[in-house]
Amino acid sequence: MASPMKQGDIQAKIAAGRARRKQEALKAKAKDSDEDGAVDPEKPAPVEKVSTAAYLGLFLGSAFFLSLPLGEEQIDWTHVGAVVVMNAVWIAFIHAPSVVYGLTWFLLNCLLIQWSLVFSAVPEIIAAVPPVVWAVGGVSNAVVVAAAYFLHIAKLPPAKRLDAWDLFACALIGANVVVLVIAGVIPMSVVYHVFKSLVNLLTNFSVS
Repeated sequence: MASPMKQGDIQAKIAAGRARRKQEALKAKAKDSDEDGAVDPEKPAPVEKVSTAAYLGLFLGSAFFLSLPLGEEQIDWTHVGAVVVMNAVWIAFIHAPSVVYGLTWFLLNCLLIQWSLVFSAVPEIIAAVPPVVWAVGGVSNAVVVAAAYFLHIAKLPPAKRLDAWDLFACALIGANVVVLVIAGVIPMSVVYHVFKSLVNLLTNFSVS
């Protein structure tokens, strides 16, 4: 039988081994936790890539809208150029597909298709609105943009900020159009004509 001193030494070694293994396990767990949860402020978060299907859908949709002015008997190349530039910029700077983003793209194309009515009325609309109103509108939009950034977008992870900017920009464009229509800056005749043309466009597209 081992002496009491040797038994004490064995128990001490066992206790020390257990303590050492426990400490190593805690260090390994802490290291794994740091690697999983730590965010390096110097390293930007990965940005979610847009799927090939989303880009393909935009290309096909842009080609469809481009075919409309090209199908006219007398081609307005300025009109064609505007459609090309708008869609090229839209596709180049798209960050993530969303319903609001796609709807805004669709409505802008519809406005461009109605080039003669909508854009011929722009100088008249601008001249009819007092400069003070334009200034108030510009300042209001700037305040809304700043508030959205500091109160919401800046608090999001870097990878989600681009998506938030997309949604916010689309919502702001839509809100401005609604306000301009309610204020009478954009005539209801223009809205009605665009809506009627949009219905006809969708009807012809579904039939074809």
